[in-house]
Amino acid sequence: MSRVGHKNPLVLLFLLMAFLVSGLVTYLSATVKTQKTTVLKLTATTVPTPIPTTAATVKAATLSQTSPDGQATLILKTQKKSSSQTEYTLMVTNDGNSTEKLIFSTTLSSEATIEIPFNTWSPDKKYFFILQKSPDSQEYLVFKASGEKFKTSPAIKADNPASDSSGVIPNTLETTGSFVNLTNLYLQAKIPFRLDDTTGWAAPYLLIIKTKETETNVEGPSYWFDVSQQKFIRLSTRF
Repeated sequence: MSRVGHKNPLVLLFLLMAFLVSGLVTYLSATVKTQKTTVLKLTATTVPTPIPTTAATVKAATLSQTSPDGQATLILKTQKKSSSQTEYTLMVTNDGNSTEKLIFSTTLSSEATIEIPFNTWSPDKKYFFILQKSPDSQEYLVFKASGEKFKTSPAIKADNPASDSSGVIPNTLETTGSFVNLTNLYLQAKIPFRLDDTTGWAAPYLLIIKTKETETNVEGPSYWFDVSQQKFIRLSTRF
């Protein structure tokens, strides 16, 4: 009896230690599970939300030229429509008014351009001209600053046309519209010199034209283009 009684405290100590170890293992296991759950929850809530993308807007490029008295401004807005097309819009402000008046708008291939010459304005601000360029041509277009259309001319006149001594060439081109195509009218007048440049205004309705010899490329005579009558006048003096 005394031997059994002597072992009982050891047995109780062993059982107590086993109970403590079991409790510790259970606690640590529950803690690890809680930490894993927390990490998973944090990971789930921190995934970035995709932001919808919008197409970039291409702003229109703007060029302008002010009249000599500073009271009128010609504005050219250029807007890329696609990789192969560009829209050009001409607007005018007048008499110090900032309101833009639409004069003309067109869409050209990417190979063509429109430019505002330095001397675009006529002295009285009633007209202006622009240059439309492509790889194989350059066209001078004349506009009324008011936006009014030009009247139909019954004939295109030149002082000394190559094929008609009367000085009158029948008009086969459409001249009624928002502009006069000076280059087309020059070709139709059959002047025996190549149109080289249009440099500016000699008077409120007279544009200065420089020419060259077709074969030799030597400088030819100068001409006036009378916008009001759509007539070319050969000059004795070169400009």
